[in-house]
Amino acid sequence: MAGDAPGDTDLLRAEALLQTGETSDALALIEDDQAAEAWRLRALAARQANDIPAAARAFARGRNAEGDKTRLYPAEASFHLDTADLAAAGEAVALANDVAPDRVETLFVTARLAQAQGDQVLALAKYLRIIEKTPLDRPALLGAIAASEHTGQPGITRHLIAYGAETRPFDSEFIYQTARVDAWDGNWEAVRERMQAHEAELENHGSARLLYAEALLNLGQVETARAMASPVLARRRDAEAERLRQALEAAS
Repeated sequence: MAGDAPGDTDLLRAEALLQTGETSDALALIEDDQAAEAWRLRALAARQANDIPAAARAFARGRNAEGDKTRLYPAEASFHLDTADLAAAGEAVALANDVAPDRVETLFVTARLAQAQGDQVLALAKYLRIIEKTPLDRPALLGAIAASEHTGQPGITRHLIAYGAETRPFDSEFIYQTARVDAWDGNWEAVRERMQAHEAELENHGSARLLYAEALLNLGQVETARAMASPVLARRRDAEAERLRQALEAAS
């Protein structure tokens, strides 16, 4: 890019190479770079290789390095959230908020940490702020749907699902989410029709298959519901699966 310093160009190229899986070439480009951004990329490369200790070391080196850290801290927070180290994630989130509180990446890890700590109100506020800034941000929209549901705000949940379905009409997740709204309204025939129309896209979506089975069960098609749900129930023991398992047993 015109105007970029040589080091900045190498960082951009290295990140692009990491995104295409060319890790060795990416690391070679930044071999002599000791700035915080280079350490962020080394940490990402280690994560791609599933080398958790190396990623942690790279993030730690990045904290002590020179240079801009507005991308380092959220990336480190995301790493710690993924490894369920909430204390370390909290430190990184605090640092991210110190340097760039309204950056999308900072808002996102702040929301994720809040959800992990049970503060769904804060999580919802941060996710909604992301959607204000980047209206088509899918992870933020799904996060906001979950957080609004946990906070008992069905009006917001329904609005967000409708917005997702409008902006992503072919996204299987929002086909499923719209069917959930039909189920909340007790419109099981609408659930069945929607699921049937998109059965191929939802084949590997476990929760959608359970919802489809629940619709069939409520429409009196017990054996078809059992056949639909069985592969998912065989591998899941969560509350959603257990509720349907009990309903199927009661209908036997």
